[in-house]
Amino acid sequence: MSRDMDRISGSIGIYIHIPFCRSKCYYCDFNSYAGREHLAGSYFDALYREMALRSRYIGGRRVSSVFIGGGTPSLVDAAYITRLIGLCRECFHVDDDAEISIESNPGTLTWEKLQAYRDAGVNRLSIGLQAWQDRILESIGRIHTVRQFAENLEAAVKCGFDNINVDLIFGLPGQTPEDWRETLEAVTEFGTVRYSPAANDSAAHKLSGHGLVVRMPEKQRSEGAGSPVKHISCYSLKIEEGTVFGDRLEAGSLEPVDDETDREMYHMAVDMLAEKGYRQYEISNFAVPGYECRHNLLYWKAKEYAGFGSGAHSYLDGVRFSNVTGIEEYIRAVDSVCGRHGSGPVQVYIPGEMGGLHENIEVIDREEAMSEFMILGLRLTDGVSSAEFEERFGERLEDRYGEKLRRLAAKGLIEAVAVTRPAGDSAEGRGPAENVGRSGAVDSTNGKVLVNNPEDNATAGSTEDRSPEGGTNGKVLAASAGRRTPEDNAERRVPGNIIDNRTEESGAGTGTGSEATVTGAGSVTHAYSADDPDQGGRILVYRLTRQGLDLANSVFVEFI
Repeated sequence: MSRDMDRISGSIGIYIHIPFCRSKCYYCDFNSYAGREHLAGSYFDALYREMALRSRYIGGRRVSSVFIGGGTPSLVDAAYITRLIGLCRECFHVDDDAEISIESNPGTLTWEKLQAYRDAGVNRLSIGLQAWQDRILESIGRIHTVRQFAENLEAAVKCGFDNINVDLIFGLPGQTPEDWRETLEAVTEFGTVRYSPAANDSAAHKLSGHGLVVRMPEKQRSEGAGSPVKHISCYSLKIEEGTVFGDRLEAGSLEPVDDETDREMYHMAVDMLAEKGYRQYEISNFAVPGYECRHNLLYWKAKEYAGFGSGAHSYLDGVRFSNVTGIEEYIRAVDSVCGRHGSGPVQVYIPGEMGGLHENIEVIDREEAMSEFMILGLRLTDGVSSAEFEERFGERLEDRYGEKLRRLAAKGLIEAVAVTRPAGDSAEGRGPAENVGRSGAVDSTNGKVLVNNPEDNATAGSTEDRSPEGGTNGKVLAASAGRRTPEDNAERRVPGNIIDNRTEESGAGTGTGSEATVTGAGSVTHAYSADDPDQGGRILVYRLTRQGLDLANSVFVEFI
């Protein structure tokens, strides 16, 4: 399967919501329901009909990703999922190499379900672990143990899944930094140690969960492929009203983790995962290069998506809306809409057309679209491209947000980076193998790479030090914990103005991936052209610093 990030340009994603859960976790405020599995047959029948009905309007769009989320999709019979994916391909133009993901929870997966998912075309599996300690799992209302997770992960690999995500949460009540470190170590080192079958083997006990001996396929061990987990999502616990934790917090019986410990755990994840070869490409998401989640990138790049099922959201043709949330309410709404429309045309975003099914209908005007482009794009470590902004909105980014950008840069929350695109470097004409791992921002018109990967500038497994100190000295924190000079990174950081992309003061540099970073109070007086005939285009990109990642909400509010 090609993992070229450039392929998402111009396509849409499909999200399908499965709201059933065995029980509700104590922190969860998602649209999910426990003990309602008896409604699964009626729910999936309504889901199939909604997809068929709406395909009359959006069926001609190319689909690059399908994401089946919940709830717990792995709780229901696999036959529902098989038919669901088959119907997707019947109703929509799903790419042959589309990313097709499904969420799952340990304790609900079986070998038969995993095999059925593979046979249906699922090529990305997401497993919710959250923590590596059984005492913590029990304290947050999870239905599984560490042993069940390890067994399910091992089965998934043996079944042929090679694109696996694991969800983790830090800042949980009772969780210590050492607990979090153990969780990160266990997930990133899973299956890489040839454990002794002895039950009292200390290494096996530490990494495989209370004596469980994990034996990964011999082929994977001999090739030194590392952990089968290629993508890790690390979320800071947010206690929401209406949850068990929310009620306990209000009653004074829950003591949340303090902010300092929360940030310590976040920085631990950023640094440890970089050392293990996982590139941070979004505030909470880390991936082995080439395994970034293509579906979520559609959201963060403010692309279009269609949502099906109860509570699912859509963003199509400049209109955002959601389906009704309740299971029975959703089933009744689909019955009503299908009864009214029969085989007639459907325009899903007009309130009168799908009355009773869609709600929260909002037309996104140009001003709001620009705001969302900035907020979502700044979540990505590749940042926001001035060229892509101008391509999409017909206005220079600096003209629209220059004052805000300078103010945030002066506070050390963002940095402006002039990134060199080598002459003639284009996604067009390259084979899939040449595109693997490229996740730069893309000019949707001609496929040119606008933002080079950090991997283009640094050794594999390294991460750029984006602290205020790193912003002034340009040093790179490598995987070995040593530091390299700016020259080693082909990156130059300059104070003052970027005036012209050919002057020495612009920090033009030479070679692939050269960057000039404006820090502090410097102002940008000239945005680089994407079509420089001599040296290749030089693109100005704005991205969060390490301090900005910690204070992201303070940055985002500037663009609301």
